[in-house]
Amino acid sequence: MKGDIVELKADVVEMKGDITELKAGQNRMQGQLNNLIGTDYERQVARRAPRIVRRHLDLRQATVVYGINVPDGMSVRIQELLEQINPDQADDLERTDLILTGSTPAGQSTYAVAEVSRTIDEHDVDRAHRRSQILQRASGTICKAIVIGTAISDANRQRAAQDDVTVAIMVD
Repeated sequence: MKGDIVELKADVVEMKGDITELKAGQNRMQGQLNNLIGTDYERQVARRAPRIVRRHLDLRQATVVYGINVPDGMSVRIQELLEQINPDQADDLERTDLILTGSTPAGQSTYAVAEVSRTIDEHDVDRAHRRSQILQRASGTICKAIVIGTAISDANRQRAAQDDVTVAIMVD
C-alpha cells in the first residue's frame, strides 16, 4: 500500500510537469497566432492606408512609401533619409508600420507616419508621435502622426490629442 502511494505521488508530479509544458506550449502558440492576426490586420490597413489618411488627415494623392508589410518595401527617399540621421533614430523610424506621402489641400508636401494596432495603446501613440518628429526633422517636410486600429481607451485617445496624433478607428 505504501509503495502504491509513493508511485501515485510520483505520477502526479510527472503529470504536473506535463501540464506545465502543455500550458507553456499553448501560450507560445497563442502568441504566434496573435502575431499572425496582427500582421494580417497591418496588411489590410496598408491596402486602405491612402484612403484612411485622406479621410482623417486630408492628405491628397497619398501613397505608401514605406511599410513593413508592403511589397515594395521602402522608397529611395526614405532610404536616403535613414542614412542621414542618427543610427538609433534610423532604427526607430525603420520599425514604423507605414509611412505615406501626399499633399495638403494647399499643395504642401506632407508625410504621414502611421502605427497600426488592433487595440491602440499608449506605446502606439508614443511611437507615432516620436517617429513623426524624427521624420519631420530629417526631411524638413511637414509630418503628421496617426494611429490606426479598431479600439482605443479614452485615456489613450486623450494622450493622442495632447501629442497631436490623429486616431483612426476602423471597424472590421
